[in-house]
Amino acid sequence: MLLSLSLRQATKDAGTIAGLNVVRIINEPTAAAIAYGLDKKGGEKNILVFDLGGGTFDVSILTIDNGVFEVLATNGDTHLGGEDFDQRIMEYFIKLIKKKHETMGPVKKAMEDAGLEKRQIDEIVLVGGSTRIPKIQQLLKDYFDGKEPNKGVNPDERLLLLRSKEVS
Repeated sequence: MLLSLSLRQATKDAGTIAGLNVVRIINEPTAAAIAYGLDKKGGEKNILVFDLGGGTFDVSILTIDNGVFEVLATNGDTHLGGEDFDQRIMEYFIKLIKKKHETMGPVKKAMEDAGLEKRQIDEIVLVGGSTRIPKIQQLLKDYFDGKEPNKGVNPDERLLLLRSKEVS
């Protein structure tokens, strides 16, 4: 992460207070290049440092020539990192859970309105393309205590067959 001038000075001051002889502050991409020993390899090198941390994402392009570092460009996103990934994953699973309950809500309400218990349903008939989604089939099976939904024929084909019989 690139530090503002005031943060760089605060870092120097903290080092001095801690009893260190602070010669200079180097930025994180330069420190990464040094840690990888890239300053020891001969000749001029252009280095891209891709820094995706817990809370930020930074990209820096450096030139190293005889141990001298020059930052050519930096870019990044202070709101993209591991914590943001965690947040997005959590939001994704919350949506999945809500979808599960949204899908089963009408089933439960219809059962309640009919005054029936799950064990009183003899057949579960699937109609509509989305009923081919395995998760939907599993939700129904789980809700009805293991009763397999009837999926003998593709639901769309079943409707076509019935409609063609009506026409003939």
